[in-house]
Formats: sequence, C-alpha cells, structure tokens
Amino acid sequence: MSFTSLIPSLKRRHLEPPLRTALDRFFEDWFDGDDALTGPNGWNGFKPRLDVAEDEKKVEVTAELPGIDEKDIEIQLEGDRLLIKGEKSEEKEEEKKNFYHRECTYGAFQREVVLPTEVVGDKVKAKFKNGILKVTLPKTLEARAKSRKIAVEAGH
Repeated sequence: MSFTSLIPSLKRRHLEPPLRTALDRFFEDWFDGDDALTGPNGWNGFKPRLDVAEDEKKVEVTAELPGIDEKDIEIQLEGDRLLIKGEKSEEKEEEKKNFYHRECTYGAFQREVVLPTEVVGDKVKAKFKNGILKVTLPKTLEARAKSRKIAVEAGH
C-alpha cells in the first residue's frame, strides 16, 4: 500500500523520494501489509514490542510477550537477522445461574530484527521470565575490534 494512494490529492504532488519512502514504510509497518482490521498482524493481531540495545560486547534484544508460554516461542538466527516467532492463545469460560460466556482468542506473531553487527551464533542465549524474553547475542571478536569509544571534550 502506498501512502499516496490513501490521499488522492497527494498523487498530483511530487514528494521527495526519502520522504515518500519513509511515509510508505510507516503505513506498511502500521498495517503490516494485511487487512488492517482482520489480518494476523492488524488491529486484532498481536505484535510484541521489542527493544534492541548494544554495548561493546553484545547485542541484547528484549521482547514483551505477555500471556505467552515459553513452549510457544521459537527463536532463529539467520545470517544478520534474529527471528522471533510465537503463538498466543487464550480461552475464558464463565458460567453462572442464567449466564454462560466463552471467549477464545488466538494469534501468531513474527518479529525480525536486523542485527547491527556480527554475532557469535553458537553463543546466543535466550531467557524467558514473567512474559519478558531476553536474547543475548555476543559480538564476534572482529566486530568488537571495529568498535571503539570516542571521548567527548568540553569546549567550543
């Protein structure tokens, strides 16, 4: 879906390519390429929040996965990409004297992170506790050597 297709008057105007690309990407991420109301990652879907942090020794990816069991999470490292997949399902049933209510929800999610540096694939560790997944990816020695801290001096 192109941003300009949403607003006909913008089709006649020229948008600079970087701005147009940024707007298109914003809307694609928002709608995730699916029907906004019914798609697996649309309004009714589940798209966990991710944080990516990097220091001189490692990259750490944290994902918020409330209501998901550890057995329903799959993590893969494919080249420079970390893939986190999972399924969330929940059933609620309530029965009272003249009342019966049953509700089922199900959703699958997939998040991909392009890693900012090379990592040691066989040293990756993942921990899951209280709905928080933390994946630690140690940097390769070559990636560590390329990184150096720059001192900031006061003055004008």
